[in-house]
Amino acid sequence: VRKAREAAEKVRRWGDVVELEPMNAYARWVVHQTLKDDPAVETCSVEVEGSELKAIVVRPRRTALPR
Repeated sequence: VRKAREAAEKVRRWGDVVELEPMNAYARWVVHQTLKDDPAVETCSVEVEGSELKAIVVRPRRTALPR
């Protein structure tokens, strides 16, 4: 939870994309749940080459385009 919040703060402050270390499914779930209601960031899981684990990318939330 702490790492997720720190990554989100970095994304909000600098607009950077942050990739967290590879982690198991439960740890990824915790990160996704921690940040799901944050209006400034979004998360996605990504495959890590050479690892059976996935990492999480935290990035600025894309806003919907007006119709």
